[in-house]
Amino acid sequence: MVRKRKKNPWIAAILNLLFWGLGYIYNGKRVLFGVLILIADLSFTLAVILAGMTSGDYSLISDSDLIGGALMTVFGILITAAFASDAYKEAKEMK
Repeated sequence: MVRKRKKNPWIAAILNLLFWGLGYIYNGKRVLFGVLILIADLSFTLAVILAGMTSGDYSLISDSDLIGGALMTVFGILITAAFASDAYKEAKEMK
């Protein structure tokens, strides 16, 4: 008989808030999904950091750049909240 280990839903949610995918890896239910999301998140973060380091000239930022950045921030927050909520629900179902 395989016994499921109980997982703390709050830990799963907080881990997914910190880095997408960590909550799924912690839960142990959708580990591959969590690893893929974690790789995508870290790759995107690295790309944004490298793009910011190479441009260097912030004097030519247009209004559309600011709007795009604001939209990216809002969508990023929504996606992060969705992943945290999903990991929380997944861990709660494992109890």
